[in-house]
Amino acid sequence: MHSSEGDDMLSDFAARHGLGLGPVVEREKLAIHAAITANASVTAAYSKLSDAELSDPAIGLLLNMLHRNCELAEAAIIAFVTGSGSASEVVSRACVESSANIAFILAGNSTGRLLAYFDHYFRSVDRQVKAWRKESSALSGADARIHDVSAARRQMANDTLRDFVNKAFGTQHLEQWPSSIEKRFSELGKGLSYRTFYARMSSEVHGDAEETIRYFVGRLQSQEVFEAMALETVWNSRLFLYYAVASFLDASLLYTRRYGLAKAGADIARLRADVEQELGEIAKHTGSGAGEEVGR
Repeated sequence: MHSSEGDDMLSDFAARHGLGLGPVVEREKLAIHAAITANASVTAAYSKLSDAELSDPAIGLLLNMLHRNCELAEAAIIAFVTGSGSASEVVSRACVESSANIAFILAGNSTGRLLAYFDHYFRSVDRQVKAWRKESSALSGADARIHDVSAARRQMANDTLRDFVNKAFGTQHLEQWPSSIEKRFSELGKGLSYRTFYARMSSEVHGDAEETIRYFVGRLQSQEVFEAMALETVWNSRLFLYYAVASFLDASLLYTRRYGLAKAGADIARLRADVEQELGEIAKHTGSGAGEEVGR
């Protein structure tokens, strides 16, 4: 990365998101550059594909999923540099899960697995509507009518989307979508990462007691120890952020390999190596032991 190119990208990122361009933002220059460059490289390579190469029905939708995933990576960075560490951890976790979904689809029959991804969503909505109707069955009068109409609309929208997907793709390649994110990690050969990084990242999402206990214990210590514990919390948030960016790069790299985008793949591979090195440096400041899992 040329210095001027990186500076321009950093300035553009700050301007787009209404951020002041200072040392806090500049410190995350690598994460910002990696996410934006990977997204732009894949998109540019896709735009040059021939009609024959674009015949894969999954290729465009997977690119859309990568675009949305990049938005999550950027959002995690924004939350972190604006001092919202807890929010950054939540979005980082969403980015990692989205990356795992994309990677799982790309690791097999992409059309079949994409259809399984859709079917899993449709079935989930069916269950939600059924549970909704069961809970609202005890109501009467206007309240019952409101819920009946709303549930019916939700089911109708789901059925319409299901019909559209079936007509566009058919169901002949439908596979079974793994019921849990743990299974997707395992099938991607990242079961250990699920037990380390992802499990820790889920703490803030589920409102676990970890940070409350750390705060309680820290307040009982000296001010020096308390401040050290607070600093480690910041480093953990930064670790999760860079792991999210690394996961996005991994998914992008799989996309380039699946569809023969060699130049974009080479650029992303170099960025991934830089991010992995930074992950190793960040891990030295945390006490989670996650540093041993960096890059796996």
